[in-house]
Amino acid sequence: MQLRVVLFEDDRWGNFLPLTYLRPVSALLSGRYSIGAQYVYKLKTFFQEHPNFSLDLSCDWSNYRIDKITGRVDLHEQYTQQTSDRKPTLYLNHRLNPEPAFFTNLLELISSGNAPWFIDSYDAHKTLLCLYDDGHLLPRVSPEMLLTGQAPATIWKDIKEHKLRSEIRCYNWIWEIMRVNKNILLEQWNYSARQGIIEGVIDEGVYLLNKSGIYLGQGSRVKPCTVIDAEMGPVCIAEDVTIQPHCYIEGPVYIGPKTFVQAGSVIRDGTSIGPRCKVGGEIDASIIQGYSNKQHDGFLGHSYIGEWVNIAADCINSDLKNTYGKVRVPIAGLDIETSEMFVGMIMGDYSKAGINVSFSTGSVVGFSSSVVGSNIPKFVPSFAWMNGDYIDHFTLDKAKKLAKTVMNRRQQEFTKSHEKIFDYTLELSKKLENQTAFHHDLS
Repeated sequence: MQLRVVLFEDDRWGNFLPLTYLRPVSALLSGRYSIGAQYVYKLKTFFQEHPNFSLDLSCDWSNYRIDKITGRVDLHEQYTQQTSDRKPTLYLNHRLNPEPAFFTNLLELISSGNAPWFIDSYDAHKTLLCLYDDGHLLPRVSPEMLLTGQAPATIWKDIKEHKLRSEIRCYNWIWEIMRVNKNILLEQWNYSARQGIIEGVIDEGVYLLNKSGIYLGQGSRVKPCTVIDAEMGPVCIAEDVTIQPHCYIEGPVYIGPKTFVQAGSVIRDGTSIGPRCKVGGEIDASIIQGYSNKQHDGFLGHSYIGEWVNIAADCINSDLKNTYGKVRVPIAGLDIETSEMFVGMIMGDYSKAGINVSFSTGSVVGFSSSVVGSNIPKFVPSFAWMNGDYIDHFTLDKAKKLAKTVMNRRQQEFTKSHEKIFDYTLELSKKLENQTAFHHDLS
């Protein structure tokens, strides 16, 4: 049986703002890979053990929202004609973080022949997690419909609802990705073929603790007086990484390709750093999506940083309240109870922080904002220009010009698609964010 698998995005992408202005949830970094890449790997791995099924993974709807903004593809051709035949199709929410038991349950349901059917979440939001169609629902299923988050039972009366025996893991908020990152790094190492392999250069005077738990990619170099400690978890250093002297790296940790680690840096467990970053100071249990700078002294803990971000010297964030209480985070400016004790800050793509800026526990900085000085509020809206108590909007032309300069420094092009995302995000952020901090009307 050939089974087409379609990953889709639903209406809860807003729970991951400001990081999902630029990308779908499936493109967020978790461990060493994107959430979507991990998903596909787990699918392939599971179904390799079931030769009666062959997977068609060529149909991905998780990027539909971004493609619609940028106009990068012919939406009709890519998203409608992909499912024009009546092949059995399994639609999977890309926010799922599935265990093997999840796929086992799905296989049992598919084999039962009781199609079409869907699986809903167990929470009050009635989130569609999975929809299976043996061909009868076409062409009623579309990425637009799935993106609205409407429960299928309200649209198609003939669809059965099933509950799974296994526990369903699903990312609902950005801090949930941060919380499990340490475990994801351990899980990914367990199915890695590169355990204990040193392909790069280890200088004399470097100490490797538990060498079997360390991978160093080709073209990478670790300079003297650095300690790589894999006793409590693996350390995976990708290709063309430079680690300056006197660093301490404590696994589980992932450092992405072409990243530069400044001398004297401390990178603690649960940290993932994407490609082409420059990092320094102390980083603990944080995720940096890629192409960002945090290369000076200062503390970054339990945080998620987007792409093309610059965090200047001696910036710090708090990741624990003085009361040791649960942290509230202003997603789109509205306070959300996280039930977490440790949450640092979330900083959107293209944003900047000047020297000596201090961020309180659970702070959020929006898309393409700039903050300097003291008295920084817990929530900084997108396209904000903040200097102490003064806040104004960052004009679109200036924001684009700065983004182009920053990307050119890493040999990346600021394309027409990027321009469209900036245009759209400015308008969308006015609608989605509580921007009462602005002194002026943003219209």
